[in-house]
Amino acid sequence: MNTTPMLISVAGEKPLPKYYVYYDEWSGEIINIANKYKVSDNPHLLTEDNTAAEILIGHLNPKKYIVNDTPAGIFIMSKAKSVRIKSQEDQLSKVAEVPLTIDKEINIIRYTESMKLEINISSDTLYRMTGRRHNKKFSQAENVNNSKLCFYITEKNNPLRLIHTIEIDPIDLINNGYMLYDLWEYANVIGLNDIDILTRRVFKSYGLKTKTKYVTLEYIKRKNSRRNHMEISNTSDEATFIISKSTAGWIFKSNFNNPHEAKIYRDMKIHITGNTPFDLVDSITIPLSEMGNYKEFYVNTDAELLTSKLFIGEEGKNVSFKYKELEYVKSGKY
Repeated sequence: MNTTPMLISVAGEKPLPKYYVYYDEWSGEIINIANKYKVSDNPHLLTEDNTAAEILIGHLNPKKYIVNDTPAGIFIMSKAKSVRIKSQEDQLSKVAEVPLTIDKEINIIRYTESMKLEINISSDTLYRMTGRRHNKKFSQAENVNNSKLCFYITEKNNPLRLIHTIEIDPIDLINNGYMLYDLWEYANVIGLNDIDILTRRVFKSYGLKTKTKYVTLEYIKRKNSRRNHMEISNTSDEATFIISKSTAGWIFKSNFNNPHEAKIYRDMKIHITGNTPFDLVDSITIPLSEMGNYKEFYVNTDAELLTSKLFIGEEGKNVSFKYKELEYVKSGKY
């Protein structure tokens, strides 16, 4: 009788690989996917979802997916099948006044003489959320967190004096692109120049703009404008790019950290022109990889940029430029 013990190999099920999916806290956009944990300022999802693997190896486009925080949990979802709407913050924030040239995710335009208030969502935000320039319609069921866009109109510098409250379902704003409100009933109470607007943020950036008379919706005007033909500013206003001249050529310095913050999503081709877009002098391209993180990109051109205009297509329709003689240029280092 054979008493030699038999060795039996029992193979257990191989555990599924886990992936760390780093995403933007506000938009849910996927920033990075890794097999191992990495220190990051962004939140992450630890998942066994094969979608993460397909994105990691390049089979799926990360721009078509989001990380959605729902009452049932946090998941990777296709933008074509869902829209991510963040829960509103607990604290109130004052909507900052911005120039007409600055486009935020949520824009509020007060028409002071017409006593109208327009609230719109930027086309770039719609594109980021839905993956398409002309957004499809979403149902109220997509607002799984039951978020509301609440705007509290108060007397300027006196948040205790509430004038009016506006409440919007984010789905309605996404589907329509804008909302328009007539505030004539308050004309004898307060002027629109004398108000502040408070909100609990659902989106990351809000801006309050001022116009005198209502002629047409800024949303419609902006939607119809796909190109940008501008001069280089010499004012102290903030700009997307700071331009300086050096012995090595022209320096285009990104005045931002992330190109997406400036609503730039691809290489930007700039046509240097005379007074009209048809007076072409030269063309340059700034690669997307050379923008952001306050990088400096050097351009060699014989064109005199300060007396020219810059003509940019849709990829740069939200950018602006300003001239500044940088300190190291003054010192003769460059």
